[in-house]
Amino acid sequence: ECGEGQSQVISVIVNDPVEEPIANDLTISSGESAVLNATGSGNIIWQNTNGDILSEGTEFISDPLFENTSFYAVNEEILVEAPESLFAGAANHEGSSDYSGAVYNGGLLFDCLTPFTLNSVTVYTDYEGERTIELLNNSGELINELVVNIPEVGDNGYVVNLNWEIAVGNNYLLTTDTDMNNQNFGDNNPFLKRTTDGLPSFPYNIDGIVEINEGYYNSGDSDGSSTDYYYYFYNWEINNQWSIGEEVCLSQPTEIQIFVEDPDDTMTQQISIPQGWFIFSTYINPDDSNISSIVSSNVDNIVIVKNYLGDVYWPSVGINTIGDITQGQGYYIKSNENHLLEIEGMQIDYDYPINLPSGWSIIGYLHTDPKSSIDMMAPIIDNMVIMKDYIGNVYWPGVGVNSIEDLNPGQGYNIRVTSSATFSYPEMNSGRFMFDENTFVSANYNTPKITGNNMTIGLPSEIWQKKPVLGDEIIIYDQNNMIVGIGPYRSEFSAITIWGDDDLTSDKDGLYNGEEFTLKLWRHNQNIEEAIIIIDWKEGSGTYQTNGISIASEIIHETIVEKQLIYITDILGRKVDSKSKNVLLYIYDDGSIEKEYLIE
Repeated sequence: ECGEGQSQVISVIVNDPVEEPIANDLTISSGESAVLNATGSGNIIWQNTNGDILSEGTEFISDPLFENTSFYAVNEEILVEAPESLFAGAANHEGSSDYSGAVYNGGLLFDCLTPFTLNSVTVYTDYEGERTIELLNNSGELINELVVNIPEVGDNGYVVNLNWEIAVGNNYLLTTDTDMNNQNFGDNNPFLKRTTDGLPSFPYNIDGIVEINEGYYNSGDSDGSSTDYYYYFYNWEINNQWSIGEEVCLSQPTEIQIFVEDPDDTMTQQISIPQGWFIFSTYINPDDSNISSIVSSNVDNIVIVKNYLGDVYWPSVGINTIGDITQGQGYYIKSNENHLLEIEGMQIDYDYPINLPSGWSIIGYLHTDPKSSIDMMAPIIDNMVIMKDYIGNVYWPGVGVNSIEDLNPGQGYNIRVTSSATFSYPEMNSGRFMFDENTFVSANYNTPKITGNNMTIGLPSEIWQKKPVLGDEIIIYDQNNMIVGIGPYRSEFSAITIWGDDDLTSDKDGLYNGEEFTLKLWRHNQNIEEAIIIIDWKEGSGTYQTNGISIASEIIHETIVEKQLIYITDILGRKVDSKSKNVLLYIYDDGSIEKEYLIE
């Protein structure tokens, strides 16, 4: 039987088609990178023939190409901007059963599916006081912590700003510190409100990013978890770095054809040489392999080139003891400005045998594409002590540290082996993904100068009296309090590169050989520095040696407190101000006295 009804009105908004971007085809020589440009009314997205996104922006630079290739440019126009933040978890506190029993400290168990930044959470309480909010991984290790004084807010809520970077992982626990709760509130409970009485609706998800799965409780004697309790932390604010909620329109793709010419089987490698010190190598065997010929187009920009034996090409003084370069070796180069080094010739086989002497040398990289240093150095792993790139990143298999990650065409690497060997790179395969580029940049200190010589300091995880957390930094100074090395704390083993003085500059810009260095730890959550005092070394010492390795076995660390001025007196002991003339004595709280002479 049919009845009567009212039709629903559906509105359809039809947008004008997005104009295709404008770009031109390009012809290059074999082994060159294609530099492509496109213009459009919005954001340009670059794709390969499979539709995979390669880059965004008006310019795209390809990897070196050896055959005809097509790329595609798509014009993207944004219709609706994405919100800056996303929100997860229960939006606010509900119900009348506010607090659990005093013996219980609670929290939330969650999984991180994609790295995200947790900007803030909201808490509710009728009790003012300090709490320590903690983030623990599934092994119970402290990842982040924040001491915060939470006022009495009742049901209004108080926003706690965290700004924590959360890495992919399962069974994270967001909770409070039991010891501080006992100190401030007399028991395990932080006296923050939680939700129960059938009101929680776990799981709370942002698809593919975070899953808040259940509440966690601990009485001190036993612990457990349940979806009946939502503890403390409401309305998680997360950076929307994925532009979720954005609405866009895309144009039809514009094809750009790259024609690769290879008339005589020769190829050209382009190497970006930065200002200052760098280590370069090449997979090309040039027709003229003399170093002076290879760098001739940039000779006015080059200060010096060195091999691992100490031979040099020093154009300003007319010295060339390097002569012909050796296939498979790397070379130090110091330049006044950034420039592009182009080397033309026949390609060297990737598995060309490279002779490595016992001790230190510089190895080149012979593949045409980046690849994992773990895979590439596997044939010699039992003989290799350490490998370093030009900015001090290391692959140190004996202690499980790898900050080099990928080996890159055009770069060379310092390498130390226990005995001489003949080495060949293995073929490339798809058995391991390449690492993402992840160069460390300090959040609090200036980067030390790269000087062309360095050594490596190792701090095993078991020697810390109070372990740092991820995000803390280790800083190393010379005797003039100049930063000569800096690196991140790592939970398994921390490796820091420190830089020696550059003999080619008039200023002191690193450590002298034999000079003692000092170490500090910066704890980023508290923004405090601690002096690291090395009691004993497992290997090496506390003085700089080019290409040295020093590993600490016992340390102590002390918080650094700057001395405070108490008062100023004249030479007769009468208190005066700093504007007085003649001799002034500055009296500090550590007992020290500084004398100042003022002459009119």
